[in-house]
Amino acid sequence: TLTDVFVDAEVESILEINDVDSFLRIQFSLRLTWYDPRITFLNLKNNSVLNTLKAAEKNRIWIPTVVFHNTADKM
Repeated sequence: TLTDVFVDAEVESILEINDVDSFLRIQFSLRLTWYDPRITFLNLKNNSVLNTLKAAEKNRIWIPTVVFHNTADKM
């Protein structure tokens, strides 16, 4: 099953621009959002801080992988 992942990027600051070398260094925030209909949470508390998962439960939830191929650290 394919899941749509929505990506929102916000540039926080421009750290360096080098026209000669075609180089740009920025600091940014990246947010991924998606809906997985396979997940159902039961007995949720009004205070969201009290809604926790056990490690085994967290490991069963799919999280998209993000890879930046054109970065200095390749991460």
